[in-house]
Amino acid sequence: MLIVENLSKRFGDTEALKRVSFTITEGQVYSLLGPNGAGKTTTLRIVAGLMMPDTGRVLWNGYPNIHHPEVKRQIGYLTADMGLYPRLTPWEYLNSFGRFYGLRGKTLAQKVQEVVNRFEIEEFAHRRCESLSTGMKQRVLLARTLLHDPVLLILDEPTAGLDAITALGFISYIREEKKKGKSILFSTHQLWEAEIISDALGILHCGDLVASGTPSALLSHYGVASLLDLFVKIVEHPDAH
Repeated sequence: MLIVENLSKRFGDTEALKRVSFTITEGQVYSLLGPNGAGKTTTLRIVAGLMMPDTGRVLWNGYPNIHHPEVKRQIGYLTADMGLYPRLTPWEYLNSFGRFYGLRGKTLAQKVQEVVNRFEIEEFAHRRCESLSTGMKQRVLLARTLLHDPVLLILDEPTAGLDAITALGFISYIREEKKKGKSILFSTHQLWEAEIISDALGILHCGDLVASGTPSALLSHYGVASLLDLFVKIVEHPDAH
């Protein structure tokens, strides 16, 4: 289980996060929603161990420190700004990251081949990444994220810039990982994605987690029929909860 307790973070005069708390259980997708600047990426970076909070803590399966090496090996983090090396091919890129994750020899070769096959990368595996389309690049990034078979996935807008069909393919991949019992923290601007994949969700507004719970419970509590209506109502009236 992932436990996020009272995360606060300030950048200069801006309070980016205000005592944000939530939990994610095994085999659960928790989606973070919110407008630009709400604090989604800051939250995900702290949970991934890439940024320290000013206050609060993140616990993963009993480990009180998300920076513990054993915890790091269990995390797969995908973010839109973690780009590919343009002059490497996907094959070279995946092998490099596999070694970074501690994979070697036959195990490395097997894992790389598995993700190349799974995400249908074979046809462009030996082309330079600079020549790939947005959808191809995202498939390589997702392959890299899952290469070491992490049990906690942190996905920051993984479908940004993709067409609807390709985005649905990514949602299918996430569902497959969920069926394996993995815990998934997912942020998106696409409400339809959150609606079809979320077991629970949180809505951030100006660094404050103003609503959190299952989609059905939140719709009932706020008296709305859709996630869009819920999002608009909470963002326009964040104190009415």
